Amino acid sequence: MRASQPRHRQPESGTRSLRIALLLAPSLVGQNLVDPQRSVFMAFPEADAYQIITRDVDVAARRRIEDLLPFRLHFNELRSHSLYVALRGRQPLGLVYARREESAFGLTDLTWAMSLDLRVVSCRFERVRTAHPTSRQDLAFARRLAGHDRATLLALLDNDGKLRPDVPDVADRDLAAVVVRSALKAIAIADTVWPADLQRLRDVALALRAFPICTQTQRLWPPPDAATKPSAAHRPVVSHAVRAFDRTHAAIGIVAEVRCPGHDGVTLLSWALDPSGTVRDVAIASGRVEPTMRTAMSEAAGAQLRELAQRPDELGAIAKVLLESLANALPQKP
Repeated sequence: MRASQPRHRQPESGTRSLRIALLLAPSLVGQNLVDPQRSVFMAFPEADAYQIITRDVDVAARRRIEDLLPFRLHFNELRSHSLYVALRGRQPLGLVYARREESAFGLTDLTWAMSLDLRVVSCRFERVRTAHPTSRQDLAFARRLAGHDRATLLALLDNDGKLRPDVPDVADRDLAAVVVRSALKAIAIADTVWPADLQRLRDVALALRAFPICTQTQRLWPPPDAATKPSAAHRPVVSHAVRAFDRTHAAIGIVAEVRCPGHDGVTLLSWALDPSGTVRDVAIASGRVEPTMRTAMSEAAGAQLRELAQRPDELGAIAKVLLESLANALPQKP
């Protein structure tokens, strides 16, 4: 993936870039960021470039999207829209996009930042008209949405798309509902219309974390029918795995993320393997682990995944789940 817009350089017309679309404007036309560099680098300070991705939203997609939402879309929410991908070098960091929403006091412009798995990172008001124009509570509510995904955002609204009465500390409840609906529209559209494009971004991001020389990826997990399978809520589960290749198209390793439920919430572990199935590294992507588990993780480097799967401890249980998921991608046992 090539960065199309580096930091401190104004976007050039005709720049070649990957194109994807996200829903950006409900009432008139799709809204682009007025100052893309400022918006992208404020949302992701570690970024040094960004890429613009554009696609149209068609009528068939709209019907599928409306099935996911407790409210209807405006009839003009079907045009060409732009998504900005924040990059550090070739590493995708997250997504930035603008939305123009209709509120009780006129149009409200919002800039959203989201993670590659479509969780809210931040929300910034670009223009807003409200009975509480300087309310700190309104700004605080928008900040409270950080980390929310589609399910947790839906839980904030009733069946009519209004803010639930039990949501506290909100000065302008109508505006807060507009903000939540704005996030839900974008997530629903991204999931429905651009799963393949977002999948490529996620694959590249995961592979480059462990293998900076990676130039190509192959998705290993989840399989195509994974959505129809029940999730394992109380045991480790592989959430994402890719094979990485270098510029000569030679395989250089596998990177996998494993979700591990625990008493303190879910911990996400990142495993890096070489082509033979030898563990290069086990790292904590998010969450926390006990000291004994941290020690076991440090001892895993250099061991075969098949050997680790024989351990009678927690690390062994996780390695066994990973081995089962990657059985067809690893060399067969001699």
